Amino acid sequence: MKKIIFTALLIPITLCAIAQDRADTVRQSRTLRFADSAHGLIHTELIYHGHIVGNTVQILRATDMITGKTQTGLRFSDVAGHVAVVDADELPALLAAMNQILAKVVSTKPGTGDEVYCFRSRSGFEAGCYIDNKRQWQLYIQLKWRDNTTVTPLKQLDLEVFLEDLKDVINQVQ
Repeated sequence: MKKIIFTALLIPITLCAIAQDRADTVRQSRTLRFADSAHGLIHTELIYHGHIVGNTVQILRATDMITGKTQTGLRFSDVAGHVAVVDADELPALLAAMNQILAKVVSTKPGTGDEVYCFRSRSGFEAGCYIDNKRQWQLYIQLKWRDNTTVTPLKQLDLEVFLEDLKDVINQVQ
């Protein structure tokens, strides 16, 4: 009888444990998934590329030494240890989005509603602008989706420097 009761209590607990998503791969870039993959000899390389308002910018290159396959991305990290990776195939879209924001959004007067324009990568990295309390456009980058502690406000000059760096990175990784 004890075994039946124990089994009856254990089944719901087991089902709940099995049903949980793996939190570390929910929002992860292809480059990080590739670098963490098993059954290969993976060589990872971080190439320092500069910084943007306290965030270190590096090129992350992961190579499987057996097959020769390579994945590349742009890695952002802040002083608190938060990290975001934008895959190489997402970089042209990030560049286009930020150019649009700089050319067509920031140069206009904000509307009356709460507006946000942003680019979001598959890893949760965000870059864009929103209307602040002073009813002005505020540019930003955010390393982790829905984590306001990872938001870095930018000035227009910071964004222009970031765009130049982004163009340089795109030329290097392709």
